[in-house]
Amino acid sequence: MQNKERKIGDKPQLLKTSGGFPTLSRDETLVEDKVREFVKWFVKNDPFANDVSSRSPNIVFEAGYAPFVPLGYNPSKDRKFDNLTDWFVAKLVQDIKNLRGASKTDFKDFLDKLGDAGSKTLITSGEIAYKYNLNFKKFVYEKEIQKIPAGKERELFKQNFMDDDILGAELRILGWLYHEWFGDWYKVPER
Repeated sequence: MQNKERKIGDKPQLLKTSGGFPTLSRDETLVEDKVREFVKWFVKNDPFANDVSSRSPNIVFEAGYAPFVPLGYNPSKDRKFDNLTDWFVAKLVQDIKNLRGASKTDFKDFLDKLGDAGSKTLITSGEIAYKYNLNFKKFVYEKEIQKIPAGKERELFKQNFMDDDILGAELRILGWLYHEWFGDWYKVPER
């Protein structure tokens, strides 16, 4: 039997695609580099997931704000990260590996809990943005954040603004994976 381990410096295998999106089977989750490439593809190419690599949440992250992790793996407990994208990729790689054996019900439950947490961050940041008339059509973080007086509300906005991008991106990527693994689209529960 040949040793098929990747050597350092080898390029990762190309991802298979379906409908223009990468696929990742449960068996492929055993290959961490493949999972990492899967997540990175979304961060780079998907408009709903690439917010984690945008400038604004990275400013918040680099200012020392720790992402809220309502469930799943928290990479901050294992090491320090220089940017939000690397933190996010580390989180998703482990979450996907941990969901490998999940039943459809358990996977959906994980997504439902992410969605609930994301709703709270969106509502909190949205209410503050509305209160201070932040301009999201021409959003420049440094300019808009100044509209919120220094203090509790500004801190709340920063945290929830970053967390909403993270939770939304995770929900998007895992929602696609749910479709790939179970053949159904994930539907947000009506409340």
